[in-house]
Amino acid sequence: MSHPPILSLRSVSKSFAVDDTRFHALTDVDLEIAENEIVALIGPSGCGKSTLLRSVAGLEQPDDGSIRIAGQPVTRAGQESAVVFQDHRLLPWLSLRGNVELALEPLGLSATERRRRAAACIDLVGLTQFADSFPRQLSGGMAQRAAIARALVVETRLVLMDEPFGALDSILRSRMQEELLKIWQRHRVSILIVTHDIEEALYLADRVVVMRAQPGHIHEIVPIDLPRPRRRDSAAFSELRGRLLRGLATQDHEVAA
Repeated sequence: MSHPPILSLRSVSKSFAVDDTRFHALTDVDLEIAENEIVALIGPSGCGKSTLLRSVAGLEQPDDGSIRIAGQPVTRAGQESAVVFQDHRLLPWLSLRGNVELALEPLGLSATERRRRAAACIDLVGLTQFADSFPRQLSGGMAQRAAIARALVVETRLVLMDEPFGALDSILRSRMQEELLKIWQRHRVSILIVTHDIEEALYLADRVVVMRAQPGHIHEIVPIDLPRPRRRDSAAFSELRGRLLRGLATQDHEVAA
């Protein structure tokens, strides 16, 4: 990479105590993500995708190795990154605007500046007319867009997404993928997204990181050299989908054996 990476992981390992044994969720993970790059993590259950993402977010501390964002070691949650989870986690007693503004409170900004920045991000995700609505009044897709606005409002350089569209139906999921790319093109952040959906990974990412379990590690990193907007019915898209499917099927066979 010609410029310093926004995210750098070096020999990251993480294990958990399970009954009387230790489960090795991650072992010797090395990964870099460039400025304005989208990287997707895929792999079978238990391969450490979410543990890796939570470690980057500062929600878990690795046993060994280092994690740096913009050159600084990650020592706490929310340091130079923001997380969007599968469930939007909006506070039901606050309006959409209130939820987005809440993310700015730790920054010590004035009420006027909080309102200005929140309004800009709510507009970015196309929800200005719903700014005073409460979460129960929002559709699933709108709630996820609100969660994305909350992540972007702190002006982070790295957004972490853990199955952000997993609870949505297929039509809405496709629409949200397109919306995310529009937001990314306007805001130009780096995105690390965990997904179990190969097609989603191919549609969104510049690179797909394929992980394997027992213990969790990176098996291969596949560059996706397809122009955007990507056609899911193109021969090149289908070829890459087949390659990733075969890789995951091989993993399943090895685990079963």
